[in-house]
Amino acid sequence: MSDGRHLFVFAAPYKVNDPEAMKRRDAHRPAHVQRLTSMWSDGTVQLGGPMLTADSNPAGPPAEQKPHGSFIIFRAESAAKVREIIEADLFYTQDIWVKDEIRINPILAAGPALKP
Repeated sequence: MSDGRHLFVFAAPYKVNDPEAMKRRDAHRPAHVQRLTSMWSDGTVQLGGPMLTADSNPAGPPAEQKPHGSFIIFRAESAAKVREIIEADLFYTQDIWVKDEIRINPILAAGPALKP
């Protein structure tokens, strides 16, 4: 049964060339994660996390994991609703994401990781 919501992928690079932005990312990350985690229970947030550079070692220690952006799979009524959620996020308000490179696209997906 459909609840009128659709899947969207959000992706945005961090301002990796701005050391202050990366310090802000580290400072605001716990609240950013807590806010998004609170949206799991109703299925608004399906999954997400940092995107790593191609030369990162995802299984390695943090020094070998080089985040360069965020991705999140949302279930929402519209791309406008996803944008509303994103624009209230600390990574947006604290100028951590490159705002003019934010992408929100509808997707068709299936798999056990996705909640109905």
